[in-house]
Amino acid sequence: MNFEFGVVDEKATLTVLTGQAAKIYDPEKVQLDGIITAPSEYFSKRRFAHVEDARLVDVGFTLHSTHVIFNKEQRKIVLTVNEHDKFATVVIGSLKFNKFLDSLEINSPQSYSIAQLEKAFRFERRWFADPSKHKDLILKLRNFTAKITTTSQQENDLQGNKKAFFESKVSEFTKSTDLGFVLSLPVFDGLEKRQIPISVEIDVVGGSVALFLVCYELDEIIDEIVTSIFDREKEIFKDIVIIEQ
Repeated sequence: MNFEFGVVDEKATLTVLTGQAAKIYDPEKVQLDGIITAPSEYFSKRRFAHVEDARLVDVGFTLHSTHVIFNKEQRKIVLTVNEHDKFATVVIGSLKFNKFLDSLEINSPQSYSIAQLEKAFRFERRWFADPSKHKDLILKLRNFTAKITTTSQQENDLQGNKKAFFESKVSEFTKSTDLGFVLSLPVFDGLEKRQIPISVEIDVVGGSVALFLVCYELDEIIDEIVTSIFDREKEIFKDIVIIEQ
């Protein structure tokens, strides 16, 4: 079998396959997405290549061409291995809110009707720190009654123009309106459970009773978790280049 080639300026590799040779595929860029600890998990496990005398041997993990980006605002860590290679490996770890907690829209303008709040929690007993409080909440919502009163007043702008103001308030409600409870769940996927105290505030929206879910400690809990995670992960990557964004 003879081959004849023209002159080329760049180096090239020729592979000749005959018979039933297996196909050769072009390399692909590897990008892995996971929870916030995914980059450190990859780094820790792949850094050691083999075992000698019953101990792991540190092969360097090409540390000179590896870096990690910490973006606290986006709650994301990105590890890049073989950064000069077109097919570098990129491992992305993110803090992702627990879906149920996120769906509740705590501390937001989102309001619930009595029926909507009951529906939101009807089958979610597993998230309650005290399971008996789940049944208690559902029963209280089913028995909840309230009376809305509206008051009005006029205001004079000193130019002879009068404006009427109307204000509606929930003036009467049943004694069972202590709707507070405590959730026990991971704020972010893959992390340990935390205690999240929830209170239910009652107001009037569009002439109807509106219930709002409030947790005054939630922002502090989130900041504490993010800071703790990032400090711990930085310690794992202390031997490579760390870029903070």
